[in-house]
Amino acid sequence: MRRRKIHIIIAVLSIIIFCFIGWFIYTSNYHFVANANLGNEQIGDINLSDSSLENVVSSIQEEFTENKGTPYYYSVSSPTFTFGANKEGKIIYMQSRSEILSTMKDITIGSNIENIKQKYGENYIQGKEMGIGNYTMYVDRASNKTLRFWSQNEHVIQIDFESIK
Repeated sequence: MRRRKIHIIIAVLSIIIFCFIGWFIYTSNYHFVANANLGNEQIGDINLSDSSLENVVSSIQEEFTENKGTPYYYSVSSPTFTFGANKEGKIIYMQSRSEILSTMKDITIGSNIENIKQKYGENYIQGKEMGIGNYTMYVDRASNKTLRFWSQNEHVIQIDFESIK
C-alpha cells in the first residue's frame, strides 16, 4: 500500500513537471505560430540589415548613449529609440517609443491592438512579460524577423523590430 502511494506521487509529479516543461516550450517557441509576412517591413525609413547604425543615429535629432552588456555588437539608446547592430554596423534590432515613426502598415505608438490584428492578420503570438506589459508578436521565418507590439490598455506603447538570425 505504501509503495503504491509513492508510485502515484511520483507519477503525479512527473505529469506536473512534463506539463510545465511543455508549457514553457510552447510559450517561448516561435514555431507554434503561422508565418507572418514581414519581408518588406520597416519602421519609418529603417529596414533591418539594410540600414547603417551610424547613418540612422546621425539622422535622428536625439542624444544617444552607448549600451554595454547587450547581446548586440553595438548598441545605442536615446529616450525614444534603442538600436542594436552587428559587426558590420547594420541594424539588427530596433526599439521605438516614438509617435513620429510608423510601420509599413501605418501602426505607431498609440495605435489600438485590434487595428494591428486587422492589418497584420491573425498569425500572432500574445504574451505578457512581468514588469513590461502585454505584447502581440508577429514572426516571419522566411526573412528571419519578428515584430513585437508592446501594449497597455490595448494601445501600443513600444514597437520592437528584430532580426532572429
